Amino acid sequence: MAFGWKYGDSAAAATPPTADAGADQMQAGLTQVTLNGNASTAGATMDWTLFDPSQTNKTSILSNSSLISPTFDPISSSASAGNWVANVAVTKDGLTSYDSVNILVGDMNGWITLFPDDAQQSSGSQYAYGSASWGRTGNWTTMTIGDKSATATSYPKACESKWYTLGVDWQDMTSIEFMVEADDSYTQPTYLNKVLVGAWLTTGSSTIQTAIPGWTGCQTMFNLSNRSESTNFSQRVSDQNFAWSSTSTGYNAFRWMYVKEYYADPLDQILYQSLDTVDPDSATMARADRTTTCTGTDKIKIAMAVGRNQTGASVTAKFKVKYRLRTRS
Repeated sequence: MAFGWKYGDSAAAATPPTADAGADQMQAGLTQVTLNGNASTAGATMDWTLFDPSQTNKTSILSNSSLISPTFDPISSSASAGNWVANVAVTKDGLTSYDSVNILVGDMNGWITLFPDDAQQSSGSQYAYGSASWGRTGNWTTMTIGDKSATATSYPKACESKWYTLGVDWQDMTSIEFMVEADDSYTQPTYLNKVLVGAWLTTGSSTIQTAIPGWTGCQTMFNLSNRSESTNFSQRVSDQNFAWSSTSTGYNAFRWMYVKEYYADPLDQILYQSLDTVDPDSATMARADRTTTCTGTDKIKIAMAVGRNQTGASVTAKFKVKYRLRTRS
């Protein structure tokens, strides 16, 4: 009996499958990410693994690691800006090929932009506005808001808010920064329209959680207006409180930082251990006798908020609310 190779069959059997994890991705916010293994060999077994910006294995947050195109939500994990890496192993006929893809969440400076459609919760003002409609144009958030019907916009329940619970324990956060930016190319509402945009920081551990999910927190608001006008922003007035105050400043943006620990950098040498427990029945943003110590395993909760402190026709603001989070390595 003669022996010989059947070249066509052996070549087919020895050909490894194609592994293709798709093109690199970039996104400014916390939008759900869809991986793309569609260009991999059909009928092969897929096995994805996922690593967050700190190179911690986060495969557990994939919707299904054996799908061709699984999804994951950055907010459910580190929620920090940086480069995620997804690896795929594609196996067929006993042979395996590998590929990887980079997913940049946020920008290279560590800022993540909050978008209304990425929010997990919403809360409306307990004092209805003539209109209040969130929108998104590219990487900008828009809010069309009518006149206020009652009270002043001086505490959270008078704001329209979008809430985000980050997959980070309070005990693991070392600092968080917020920034509000206004679109220079857009004609914002005038100063007299008093459209306020800002951010809340909380853990949601307060028992005073009725219309607003979590009254415990620091808060700050920025009055958007045209560049030619004076603008208002809120500044820190005590160790735990960020309240409204009128200060002339530049138009484009403001920032504030909440730091839990001591840093060598002189700019960061601020120590905060408590968050205010805001009284929903009082216009006072902070009261010395109403502070709470957060539980270490509480999840960090943040929000972007919009309010208006003036009557008149509906106006539309265009802005970005961003955050930058530092955690223990």
